[in-house]
Amino acid sequence: MIIKTVLFLAILLGLGVWIETSSFAAFLRGEAVYEGKDYSQAMKFFQKAASGGNPYAEFYIGVEYEMGQGVSMDYPEALNWYQKSVAHGCKDAQKRIEILKRKMAGAK
Repeated sequence: MIIKTVLFLAILLGLGVWIETSSFAAFLRGEAVYEGKDYSQAMKFFQKAASGGNPYAEFYIGVEYEMGQGVSMDYPEALNWYQKSVAHGCKDAQKRIEILKRKMAGAK
């Protein structure tokens, strides 16, 4: 049992994943609901997870705002969430920022 606990903690720390378990649980639930295409419900779980500093929840919130999934499309709001995600360690969000900035420049 101790070995499993140590391995689990090592994996979490090695991946740079947040430690807040309620944030983690909310993120996992949000991800499952998102995959089922219930974007409004997913947003609620992602917001809860993001309030705990979860960078991947912040990333998904950015995606929902960028794509207009469960919320009105809002590029500036998406950019805000992607920037938070990057600040908390999600490298994938940086790619979305670059794509989004090109979209925003083309929309002017």
